[in-house]
Amino acid sequence: MKKIFTTDKKTKSLFNFLEGADANLVYQAFQAGLIDNIYPSCNLQELKFFPSSMVESIKNFRKKVLKAKDNPIYIRCISSLPEWIQESTLSPYHFLEIGLSKANREIEQSQPMEDKDLPFIEILHPNRINGLRRISEKIIEIISGSKKKINYTDSHCIITSWSYNNTSQEDLRQASKFGEKFMNNSMEVSNATRQHFCRHAEQKHIRAFVDMTLHYNKTLYNEIFDRIRNKENEISQQKEILLRINSPIKMALIDNRITDRQDCILGAARGNLAYQKFMFSVYPKFALDLKSANIDKTLSFIHHFERSDLMNPGDKPFTITYLIGYALTNSHHSIDYKKDEYIELDDVFSEIGHVKDKQFCDINPQENSWVLNIARNKKALGETLRPRISMDSLHIGESSERKDSNLIRNMSLKIDSLRQNIKQISEVINE
Repeated sequence: MKKIFTTDKKTKSLFNFLEGADANLVYQAFQAGLIDNIYPSCNLQELKFFPSSMVESIKNFRKKVLKAKDNPIYIRCISSLPEWIQESTLSPYHFLEIGLSKANREIEQSQPMEDKDLPFIEILHPNRINGLRRISEKIIEIISGSKKKINYTDSHCIITSWSYNNTSQEDLRQASKFGEKFMNNSMEVSNATRQHFCRHAEQKHIRAFVDMTLHYNKTLYNEIFDRIRNKENEISQQKEILLRINSPIKMALIDNRITDRQDCILGAARGNLAYQKFMFSVYPKFALDLKSANIDKTLSFIHHFERSDLMNPGDKPFTITYLIGYALTNSHHSIDYKKDEYIELDDVFSEIGHVKDKQFCDINPQENSWVLNIARNKKALGETLRPRISMDSLHIGESSERKDSNLIRNMSLKIDSLRQNIKQISEVINE
């Protein structure tokens, strides 16, 4: 009986290996991405050259599936083709599916293929891209809700089997992680293959990847929130409490080159972070010479978080995100600023979805008058304090003690030192 037969298609022929096939030949065909099906024996001797972890996952399938313990199984392969870059070989990607095989199989006679007068590279490229596309579509099927179990994954191979139950969250995570390289087009392939894969990706293929990500994230977040609800019961009320932590803040944007503290102010605001994010926009509308001595002080953001009892020193109670737009020119008079007009790219994602801007609340002053220290000598965030040496002591930053106390202490030390010197001089004279 033959141990091998082929599945003949228009562009390529794939190998099918039966029980007792040469293990070395099976593995070589697998590494070349040229296998359609493997029908191994019960002891899986045909797979002895495969990675042990892969073989172990197939053994576990036999153990856990009652009918697979003694009955024959199949391993269906969807593979891309390897690539050769200079002296390096890039391994193909594989999607394997294992299941129960029929006892009687019809084996068709292999047919000779038509010899096309094409360069070898032009023959490989379409088949390689088609293999990658088929693998990515199989991953999408898993994420979209088909009943699949993930038996094994590594960087280039994923093994699945049919399940009576819906795909578990852990299996969804593994499938999504394996599919990320196809969605991001970050596969270990040549640049030419990456470009061809991107060019041949259909709109429905891209949309399916987006749906895959949204579906996975939504399912994962729902599971997390369900766990929190079961544990705390009142997640919604807790969320409202967290959003309403009293966090008053004052802020101002100034031009710190200007010495007059009234004229230096570009914008100021006071608000409370308890009411979500807020922002303010300032359009200075001035030109600046790049040779200016204090160019780094042109836009200085000063803030004061009013609650000193909220966190310990060193913790960060809030974050700042800023965006600076500028025009570089050698003729200042030609610059024209357009307020409230933004660059828009229409219909870029209309085929896939819509991008929604974050909503910011308006800043409504809680008081008609408030104070923020904008002194010129304020230290910049992250500025290194210079050490000072006084007598035999090292000082970092400003002393927390009153200057009068320091002055009295220094005078006392000097008097003690002078008394000691006088005593030594007196002893020398008496001798």
